[in-house]
Order: sequence, then structure tokens, then C-alpha cells
Amino acid sequence: MLPVSGAAAPCADGLPARPWSCSDGARVPRPDLERFLPRAARLLGPALLGAALLGACSAGRAGRAGAGEAEPALRPLAPPSGGADGPARSPDASAGAPEPPAEAGSEAAPAGATDAAASPDAATGEGGSGSERPALDGGAPPPLPAGTKVLHVGDSFAAALGIELNHALEARGVRGLLRYKTASFIPEWASGNDLPHYMRTHDPDLVIVTLGANETAMKEPGLRAASVRKLVGVLGGRPCVWIATPLWGADNGLMAVIRANVAPCRFLDSNSARFFDDATPVRDMPRLPDKIHPTMRARARWAGFVVEWLARERAPEPGRPWALRPE
Repeated sequence: MLPVSGAAAPCADGLPARPWSCSDGARVPRPDLERFLPRAARLLGPALLGAALLGACSAGRAGRAGAGEAEPALRPLAPPSGGADGPARSPDASAGAPEPPAEAGSEAAPAGATDAAASPDAATGEGGSGSERPALDGGAPPPLPAGTKVLHVGDSFAAALGIELNHALEARGVRGLLRYKTASFIPEWASGNDLPHYMRTHDPDLVIVTLGANETAMKEPGLRAASVRKLVGVLGGRPCVWIATPLWGADNGLMAVIRANVAPCRFLDSNSARFFDDATPVRDMPRLPDKIHPTMRARARWAGFVVEWLARERAPEPGRPWALRPE
């Protein structure tokens, strides 16, 4: 029972206990009781007052448990971080949402070239659910070599294209593997350890590269020629396609530099290509409010275009089911 008057042991906070402090040492501030106690002590007597105070303490503890210890509000799922394949790695399309990519250290990405790559297009009310994906650009699903693996690497445009592309590939029995870092650059993929690791680990039948978005403001894009050749060399002669970034502003000539140095890989020029169904330019696809990355619906259509382009250009050879026609 709590004392009604006289000294009491200090509470857990170290301050002197007031006559109505709880027996567990936790203080329950009750100014109304402070005014009420002297009169209540005379009217009710110590026994009844002690029982009332114990009830107040219990109510105070219950209030704290309900207010201060409640389960926090749920937050939207954060993209997972890197796993066994190293930092800033996006998972397979079948494994869930992509992770937040690492920032490149040596060069700054242009304004807006952030990880809008995998976010739903809330501004336009478009989501990413499979039921909302439009039909592939050419209509009927093209035949593709089931049981093969396609590795897709690059920057935020690799993510923008690759997530939907993996859905389209896997619907045809092809396993899609997406590995990207948004603020990344051609030299870091050409000289780093990630790409060789992915090649050894996944042994893909086809490699798709989507890089260059963060270098479209370079004044001397020709400096990237050696890095493009080095990156292609890491692929070891594997069938490969470099898909050009669909530009959103002025062309600094980087895509032409890539095209001139990408052999034996094929080059799919997103800036001159047209959708197969209505001949509208791929480059004119709708963009997010950043005016850089395509909307969710546009990404699905872009992926359908790429799947059909791959089916049309594929010229399989013994042991190379994803061999492509020479340009």
C-alpha cells in the first residue's frame, strides 16, 4: 500500500517520491490528486485512499503501455539491400523489388537520375501490377529459348527496363537476372569486380547492358570508348546487346561512341527505333515527373519491344541459343 503522507523512497527517475508515487517506482503525475489528497485522507481514511491510489497507478501503467509501447505504424517496404553478390545488387525479378543502389564515387549523376527506376508511377496513377501490363508490342508472344538465362546489368535505366523485361522473359520460360546500380558509370562496370563475378556466378546465355544515362552530359564522350571495349571484353564473346539509353535531352554523342565500340555485341538504338505496332519512336515514351525515366506503363511497352526485337534478331547456333544476327 502506498503511504498517504510522510517520506517515501525515490522513484526510478531519482527524484523524491511524492505521496502518490506508484509502488514500482514509476512516477504517475497527477496534479488533480495533489489537490485532492489532503481532503480525501480525512474523508476516506488511509485504507480506502491507498486502494484508490493503487488503482490510479495501475491505470497509469496501462496508459503508458497503450501509448508509449504500442506497435509502430507500418511503413512501406524498403527495397532490400545487397546480398551474396555484393552491395547495390538488385535481386532476380522473381525475388521481389529491387534494392536501393549504391552511389558512384568518382562522378556525380545528373539531376533526376536517381532511383526512380523501380518506383510505381504514383503521379500518373499507374501501378506495377501484372494485370495492368499492356500486351507485348508485336502482339503474339515470340518464341524464345526456354530454360536459358539472360543477365541484364547497368544503371537506373537498366532497372526501369529490366524489371518488366524479366517479367516478359520469364513468361516465356527464360530466367532473367537483373543487376544494377543507379548512379553508376561505364568505367566502373568495365574495371570493377561486379561484372566478372556475375559472369562466373550466373553463366548467362545472353548479356544485356543498359549504361550511359549518367554520362550524357560529358563534354568529351570519346573518352568512354576504351571503357566500352573493355566492358565488352569482360563478357568473353558471350552473345550480348547494348541497349541505348532513350535520351531525354540533348545528345552529347555518347551513344554514337558506344555504338562504334560495342562489337561484337549488338547495339539496340532506343533513340532511332520505333515500336513495331504503331511506328511511334521509342524515345518519345511517356516519362515520370522527373522527365527522365519512363512511366511504369511505358516501361512495360519498352520491354515488350525489346523482347520482340530479340526474337527477330536471334540466329541460334549449336551451343549458342541466343546468338544474334550480325549488324
